[in-house]
Amino acid sequence: MDRWASTTGKSFQPSYPVLIPWLALLLMSWWWHSFADLDPALSRRLQREPHRYSRRARLLNLSDRMEVAAGRMSPSSFPWRDGDALQRALIRRPAPDQLWLADRGRVSL
Repeated sequence: MDRWASTTGKSFQPSYPVLIPWLALLLMSWWWHSFADLDPALSRRLQREPHRYSRRARLLNLSDRMEVAAGRMSPSSFPWRDGDALQRALIRRPAPDQLWLADRGRVSL
């Protein structure tokens, strides 16, 4: 018999209906912070540009899909590409006339 049961005469049973809202709140907080630094207006302005690159390309593409689903943006013909695609674009000849780079935070030099 555990200490809780010996003092109250009841055994401890977790209340799952109470845990579910807390877990939902934790998940929503994580989701919010993942997208907090994204500016959807950036994707809307650049949706017709063919050379869009970011280290967070997957997240930007997901954000674009959410904007399309919400009706705030038409589908883009050109997805965001990652750093490897940028390296290939810089090596290729002729090089693109214009590149669009999206990033956030500090960059170590």
